Amino acid sequence: MKKFIYIIFILTTSAVVLYFIKQPNESTKKPIVLEKGIQKSVKHKVAYINSYHTGFEWSDAIYNEFLLHSNIKKIGDSLDYSKSSIDVSYYEMDSKRNKDEAYIKNIAEKIRSKIEFLQPEAIIVSDDNAVKYIIEPYFSGGDIPVIFCGVNNNIDSYTLATDKNVTGIIEIGLYKYMLLELLKYSKGNKVLFIAPDNISEQKEFSFISKIPGYEIEKPIFIENFAQWKQAVKNLNNKEIVLFNNSSGIAGWNEKEAEQIILDYPHVSGTINRWMKGTNLMVYAKSPEEHGRWSAETLQKILSGTSPSAIAIDTSVQAKVTINMGIAKKLGLKFPMEFINSAELYSKGSL
Repeated sequence: MKKFIYIIFILTTSAVVLYFIKQPNESTKKPIVLEKGIQKSVKHKVAYINSYHTGFEWSDAIYNEFLLHSNIKKIGDSLDYSKSSIDVSYYEMDSKRNKDEAYIKNIAEKIRSKIEFLQPEAIIVSDDNAVKYIIEPYFSGGDIPVIFCGVNNNIDSYTLATDKNVTGIIEIGLYKYMLLELLKYSKGNKVLFIAPDNISEQKEFSFISKIPGYEIEKPIFIENFAQWKQAVKNLNNKEIVLFNNSSGIAGWNEKEAEQIILDYPHVSGTINRWMKGTNLMVYAKSPEEHGRWSAETLQKILSGTSPSAIAIDTSVQAKVTINMGIAKKLGLKFPMEFINSAELYSKGSL
């Protein structure tokens, strides 16, 4: 009996020893293989917050350029991440169409909660509202790197410049250069600013009001298209008018707006390229510049560079458009050098 028990003990011990000898440790395990010769790679988790909504030209162009320079290919409504090192979780605030403070704070809280659960390696934010309602109260000075873009004209009202985890690119409106050109064709230096009533346009007006050499009139902030039409008809030959933006004006009708402007033409300008149908001149900012800068900066941060080591930048690219229909109505003629350097637009050629 003792001999039998001894034999059982020897066999059991041998089996256990053989089992552990055959088991590879973590350092000797083979990597997971998806296809022959291709090892599974872990992508960097990134959160992207759009202050606005899909369909708004400015923020769409920033995001699309960001994807392009992150090697992410858009296929219809889907994204192909196969050649990219990142995985993007995308969030929209839709704060241009929904301007109610309670709504914006509520959506900001929801996005904050999702990002804290996600724990991304970096956060990208486009435009002011994402900075004001999400980054500043929740992630400013924290451990997650933040890259901002599309913030209008300055960051004086934020702590971004001193936050060790933040860098970005500021959207500088080219009003100074545009006003110098418009002044050549106006009857004086009085400037009237007309735009939707939101944080971005209020910052734009604040920036314009500090440009020396002009008499800046009280701005007209618009809620809906009916108000905009009435404002245009009441202008009475103002000297320089900045029809700065239509996004955020409820019920906006582009075709009708273009015809009204031809019926009531003014020496006018904007920095938003989608407003070329309602302004004599456009000195358009480049949203693509912001998307490209954000993607390139993200790669630096994911490679180990601290956000604090990357200087906050300002946008420099612009494209000039002349509305020839408005110019004809006003009886204006431009130097050939200026015409050759600009895009020419006529009604209906959007």
